[in-house]
Amino acid sequence: MANAVGPGFIGQIGEYFPKREEYGNYVRRFQIWKKANKIPEGDEVIVFLAIVKPESFETVSNHFCPDDPSTKTFKELNEVLDTYYGSSKNQIALRLAFRQCRQGAKDSITEYILELKKLARHCGYGEHLDTNLRDTFVAGLRNNKVQAKLLAKGNELTWKVAVDAAIAMELADADSLKLQQGSSSGQRSAEVHRLERSQPRAPQQESTCYRCLGFHLPATCPHRQTTCYSCRKVGHLKRACRNATSSSSYSKGRGKPWNASRGQSNEPSQGRGRGPGPGRGRGYSQQSTSQGKKDSRSNTHLIDTEVQDDNPKLFAVDEQDTSMDSDSVPIVEFDISDHVVPFVVDTAVADSLEVVEELDRLGKAGVIRKVKNSRWAAPIVTVPKSDGSVRLCGDYKQTVNTVLEEDVYPLATCEDLFANLAGGKVFSKIDLSNAYLQLELTDKSKELLTIHTHKGLYEYERLPFGVSTAPAVFQIVMDRILGGMKGVFCYLDDILISSENEEDHIKTLNEVLGRLEEYGVKAKKEKCSFMVSRVIYLGHEIDSKGVHPTKEKVEGICDAKRPENKDELRTFIGIVVYNAKFVPNLASTFASLYQLLRDDVEWNWTTECQTAFDRVK
Repeated sequence: MANAVGPGFIGQIGEYFPKREEYGNYVRRFQIWKKANKIPEGDEVIVFLAIVKPESFETVSNHFCPDDPSTKTFKELNEVLDTYYGSSKNQIALRLAFRQCRQGAKDSITEYILELKKLARHCGYGEHLDTNLRDTFVAGLRNNKVQAKLLAKGNELTWKVAVDAAIAMELADADSLKLQQGSSSGQRSAEVHRLERSQPRAPQQESTCYRCLGFHLPATCPHRQTTCYSCRKVGHLKRACRNATSSSSYSKGRGKPWNASRGQSNEPSQGRGRGPGPGRGRGYSQQSTSQGKKDSRSNTHLIDTEVQDDNPKLFAVDEQDTSMDSDSVPIVEFDISDHVVPFVVDTAVADSLEVVEELDRLGKAGVIRKVKNSRWAAPIVTVPKSDGSVRLCGDYKQTVNTVLEEDVYPLATCEDLFANLAGGKVFSKIDLSNAYLQLELTDKSKELLTIHTHKGLYEYERLPFGVSTAPAVFQIVMDRILGGMKGVFCYLDDILISSENEEDHIKTLNEVLGRLEEYGVKAKKEKCSFMVSRVIYLGHEIDSKGVHPTKEKVEGICDAKRPENKDELRTFIGIVVYNAKFVPNLASTFASLYQLLRDDVEWNWTTECQTAFDRVK
């Protein structure tokens, strides 16, 4: 009985499909349908079992075996299926998802409210529901103007007042937009007719917006209230400014300070992004579909080359300017208590050729500059790189990290990112160049991050590695640049784009590249790959079938020799645990190995240990 429909029945209930709705919502629909059709209480179990999917019937049958599930109460059946379909979720995780909800780029206020209420349904806020809805609603609003007006109401702002005011302002903006479009329609019409008479008829397409150079009408441009960083007038971006010259030089310090401790700018964040520029994506979109599948390696190389040629600013890393656009990305500033006394940690530093070369390179690139004295100074540590050079990091755990006032910005885990990859068949990966070093610092923060070397004191002009808040600061910036884009995942300096087909992928890829170029973000072209069916991301291999351990990691586990001491055992366990999601019952399998690592247990490799070791391999 797939559908309870027919003469005498009102409406239909149908089978339960987990991907379409939550199980709890399906049960509520069943109860309404049961009342509408006057199903007797004694028959509801029989009717319910006749409607549900075979999979659900088998689940309750197995659970109550050897009893017949039709002899159970509806409450008992419902509890089993509710647990099976995962309706009873971790409340902490549910509340975290609710608090992270933000209004999407195309969501109306009403759609945003419905999504918030849906997420809050199982959070268990009780009498505090309205307060939590209000706070998350205001925090996640896309329109900064509306957000500011709501915040101005202070403690008088309630959930109902916030919703009514936001909807009213959205409607007012829509009415104003219609009036603007109506008043300019005559002029647009005349321009269109004049073009048609002077040249052959071209396929219909959207015109270039004079506000941001995107492909849409100026009246619908999201930058109607954006302040230009060139002329300081409202209504357009710097790249579309008629007063700005093409040879305008980089103006240092023009950007607004970014408070790294609180993860926010002193300037309201404007919605950014652009559509495909003239000719962007046309070459590789056609090549990717017409080249065929016979030579995927050469085809991928061709696509990579054409993407890089179409985006020269993104992939051309100039040693003299590797920072993001200070007009678009706020400058980073750190907060420390006014009562903190500056101090210097004087530690001997190795005078190696690699360190000298790296200091010279960073100096020429404008990342560091030599200073005569400083109230703050941290020693440096060196991290060897695969090409033989070294990465210099300040050992800030002894200085500024101990006094930074920071708010935690949670970084997504691999599981969080991979959970949203279902359905992806076409992938692109973009690896950003120098990561944190693309973000500039305020003068105040430069002194805090001074390093002490054998060649003297150096101030960092950009955000260096080693600062405790650097990952969160960089992630905040990248989330704001790429926020609201479907199928785009960013973890620090690694960006992944996943799409179900080539057409959607090209559109998303164009928008990502456009946003990165607009903000002056730089990428490593040799580590990027575009429009491939398989990609390595965050140490995992991803394709249309899902997420897998990389071949290298699998070989590393399979080829591992038997540990001879506790240190070697810890190394082996660490490699396996990184891929724990692919190893069923790992905790129980490794029980004897974990026991062997205890400080009060002497090293004794038993048969049980060898069995666990072999089983994992």
